Amino acid sequence: MSEIPKNIQYSADNPFVTGNVRMYFRITCVHYDERNDKCYVRGTVNKREMRNAYTAISSIKVNTTCFGLPSVPAKGEYWQAYGQVEYYTEEKYNSIKHIFHYKQPQSLEFMMPNTPEEVSEFVSKSGDFPMIGASRIFNIWDKYNDEALQIILDGDIGKLTAVDLMSEENAKTLVEGFKKYENLKYAAWFAKHRIPPMVQHSFFKMKAVMEIQDGEETKEVKMPPPPEVITDNPYQLTTLGMKFADIDKMALSTFNKPLDDKNRLVAAVNHVLSEDVVPRGHTFAYHSQIIARVAKVLDSTELAEQALVQSEKMLNFRRGENDTYHHGSLYLMERLIAERFSTLLKRKSEWTDEYPIKINTAMTEIPFRLAPKQVEAIFSALENEVSIISGGAGTGKTTVLRTVLRAFEELGYTIHGIALSGRAALRLFESIRIPTKTITRFLGDPDLRSEDAEGNPQKHLVVIDESSMVDTLNMSRIVTHTCPEVRFLIVGDDEQLAPIGAGKILYDLIQSDVVPCVELDQVQRQDESTGIPEYSRVIRSGKVPEELSFKNVHFHECREADIVDKCIEIYQHNRGRSQMISATRKTTWALNTNCQAIFNAYSPKLTYEYLGRTIDSNFRQFDPVIFTKNHIKFGIQNGLLGDLSSIQWDEAGYGWVKTQELEELISLSPQLITELQLAYSVTLHKAQGSQFPVVIVAMDNSGLIDRSWLYTAITRAEVEVHIVGTKAKFIQAIKSGHRGHERQTYLQELLHKALRRIKRKKMVRRIVKRV
Repeated sequence: MSEIPKNIQYSADNPFVTGNVRMYFRITCVHYDERNDKCYVRGTVNKREMRNAYTAISSIKVNTTCFGLPSVPAKGEYWQAYGQVEYYTEEKYNSIKHIFHYKQPQSLEFMMPNTPEEVSEFVSKSGDFPMIGASRIFNIWDKYNDEALQIILDGDIGKLTAVDLMSEENAKTLVEGFKKYENLKYAAWFAKHRIPPMVQHSFFKMKAVMEIQDGEETKEVKMPPPPEVITDNPYQLTTLGMKFADIDKMALSTFNKPLDDKNRLVAAVNHVLSEDVVPRGHTFAYHSQIIARVAKVLDSTELAEQALVQSEKMLNFRRGENDTYHHGSLYLMERLIAERFSTLLKRKSEWTDEYPIKINTAMTEIPFRLAPKQVEAIFSALENEVSIISGGAGTGKTTVLRTVLRAFEELGYTIHGIALSGRAALRLFESIRIPTKTITRFLGDPDLRSEDAEGNPQKHLVVIDESSMVDTLNMSRIVTHTCPEVRFLIVGDDEQLAPIGAGKILYDLIQSDVVPCVELDQVQRQDESTGIPEYSRVIRSGKVPEELSFKNVHFHECREADIVDKCIEIYQHNRGRSQMISATRKTTWALNTNCQAIFNAYSPKLTYEYLGRTIDSNFRQFDPVIFTKNHIKFGIQNGLLGDLSSIQWDEAGYGWVKTQELEELISLSPQLITELQLAYSVTLHKAQGSQFPVVIVAMDNSGLIDRSWLYTAITRAEVEVHIVGTKAKFIQAIKSGHRGHERQTYLQELLHKALRRIKRKKMVRRIVKRV
């Protein structure tokens, strides 16, 4: 390193610029922005080869591009930077830090750690090496010296277990963790072929060997190297996130693939199904809907027809009756759901004398008389292995659910309450007082089995609340997570918004007419109600309410241009209890921007460090915010609401959000900050599954607003609702029906086929017995 003059004050505005310097460091923070081709890395200086003069209180910052990196940098890894450095000092937390800033290094390379200190730190900071402590690493080096790292990379379990404190399990964990980096030797090949680092990273994590079962033996088969796999079929990269158009250009020019390459044709069909069909909520498409899109992708109608034939041969989709093309994985998911539910439908619950006693016990705990439909729903849930309780707001679904679950508890069932959103799961818990989870967390638990570890029989009931939000993918995951003996109670309102993902599970199950379903259609205790249940029930039926304002439902007619101002005027009277709901990002942005300027303009701004600079965010302390991505390990789910309660920098992050659901504090990283949005107003899909004391509905002229949208928005309110917009749009929304019900799905047909198949099998068994 160039000699840094002493006794001079260096700052970011007045740095000392060195010549070309090579420095080793361990990464502590990464911001990777592939869209804008920017990567920022921060790390601590490492003493490798003793060429770094500053260590304990020294940091490295690196600004570079994403393209050309050998892999996506990750926290805890060791890298080497080479190039010109700007040196300055930075005071923070009452200490002076030495900063070495590479603004555009000549090279940035991943380095395998090769000293006991590096390996120990690498292992302790990475999630790939659970339960491997520093003492075990140092013991390996004490025994094998310079050969230690190669022994780990070679996977020599025998030598590793010869070390004190290193069990066979620890040794395997260590070896498997390092196998993640075996494919790094192909990094240059990836970069040469312009394969994005995020895709490269997926290959780096892939195992080089695959275990296969051959009779009673398990054999390891070496996988072909990534260059060989990609050269043979570059279109496989679509499964790792690359766009078809980018792969197609590379395949045709770099790998000289012909236009009629079978993998190209199949990838084109998959692209259309995944990008054009599934995002509309369909699970299949008709020939007339798909052929033109495939022809556009391949720039040839002839090739498009060949593509459909080739895809069917390779089982990438299933060609059904009436010229339908079913998305391969979604067809399997729908069939899986149909097979499980048809089995449950044919297996009636074993009714014993104990059941009426348990039901009576549960009913005596209710302080009022149940309506006939509520009693019917209770008996239906107990009589059938799978059943549905449906109905609009205020029809008593919660009362029925409490009673049913009380009876199931008395009968010895373990009850698993689940819902798609965290807020819906919390509301379910508040209703039934039985532990509840989000579907994601439920799927992270061990599978539900009919016996425990000791072989004792277990009885499980899975209760799915707010089931209108559950798509085909999530329902298939729930089914595969449970054994065939698990019973299901599905609760929801099929007139609410359809799921974001493909399918319309609740609607299809109800419309099939084979799944026992009791619809609660009477609003309970009308005299004491807010008017919201009665009002929403009228809209649910497709009728326009006689009075547009009724009890605690207030209709504010105004021009579309005045909707934002009117919503804010209403909001300011009940800020602590209100939530604004809108249909479009444009209206949501306008409401959020204006509310922040009016109500929170003088609170300090949230700042954070990104790409070597301190960035002002769009958020201020005390702003309501919403998370827009899932991060299960942090307990964060898309749609989680909270308040920005602190903007104080500390070692954990750059402030924190206090969530509305569980009042937890979530520390903010730069990534989480960039995924936050203001939440004075949220889109209805983000609010679905939640309820708020006061709801303000911004009913602009969006084409998204149909009857289900308006009905769902109104039913988010617990006490009071304000509808803001034109009367014409209000009436049009009610008359437009439920567009989600128009989705093309196959679940109903598969249910009927499965039931007919079971019936035929039973008939054959009877005939065989007679013979």
